[in-house]
Amino acid sequence: MKFLFSTLLFLGIYTQIVSQELEFTGFVDSYHAWRVESPYDIMSSRSRFRAQIKKSVNNVTMFVSANAIYNSRIPELTKLELREAYLNFATKSWNVKAGRQIVVWGQADGLPVTDVISPLDLTEFLAQDYDDIRMPVNAFR
Repeated sequence: MKFLFSTLLFLGIYTQIVSQELEFTGFVDSYHAWRVESPYDIMSSRSRFRAQIKKSVNNVTMFVSANAIYNSRIPELTKLELREAYLNFATKSWNVKAGRQIVVWGQADGLPVTDVISPLDLTEFLAQDYDDIRMPVNAFR
């Protein structure tokens, strides 16, 4: 039943979206590390493609972000992942965002005391930006 409801909701949103133009952005980045002493092997090798789709109609915005990650050293970390997928309804007096999202409340330079909602992915935390180790949560705010 949940699958049927989710599918119908997606199809309803999809038909509204395809009739309008989409804003598509993305990037590719890569991280590689080699040992500088014998045996000179590759210590880490990861490539990522992130695609983002955004569509706004009147006071409703849809946003979807996904990663395709290839890790040649640790094949278990090669994956396709849905990063964010949410709808944002906004008027002059209120704002509601529902779906899979990264929640960041406030900013404190160098000390994440206000950033405690979204968990962190610490599998390769030294080789990634802080924004990239935040994991999304299903939320309604």
